Amino acid sequence: MLTLSLCSCSSRSEAERAQDVLVETLTALYNGDVDTYIHHADFGTEPSAQRDSLLRLMLSRHARQVQSRGGIMSIEPLHSTLETDSTATVQYALRYTDGTRESCIHQMRLTPDGDWLICVSE
Repeated sequence: MLTLSLCSCSSRSEAERAQDVLVETLTALYNGDVDTYIHHADFGTEPSAQRDSLLRLMLSRHARQVQSRGGIMSIEPLHSTLETDSTATVQYALRYTDGTRESCIHQMRLTPDGDWLICVSE
C-alpha cells in the first residue's frame, strides 16, 4: 500500500503546495479513497447525484485497474510551475510496482479559500 506523509510548511511556494495536494490526492485514489479525490477535484460543473454516482464508479474501476497491475509504488513530483496566481501545472511520474513508469501532467486551480484542486474538466 502506498503511503505518503506531507507537512504544511509556510516556506512552500504555491506551485509546491499544488504539487503536494496532487500527490496526496492521487495517493488517496490509488489506495481506494475515491471521496478524497472527489473532494480535491474541480470538474467544472455543478455536481449532480447522477454525475457523482457515475464518477465514483469510474474512479473505483480506475483504481482497481491500477491495483490489478500491482499498484503504484510511488508518485514522483517532477516539476511544478505557477502559471497565474490561481493556476499551476504539475508534472509527475507514476511508478508502478511492475517496474513501468508513466509521465503525467495535471493542471491545478487555487480556490478563493486557498485550497488547490485538480482540474479534471480540462
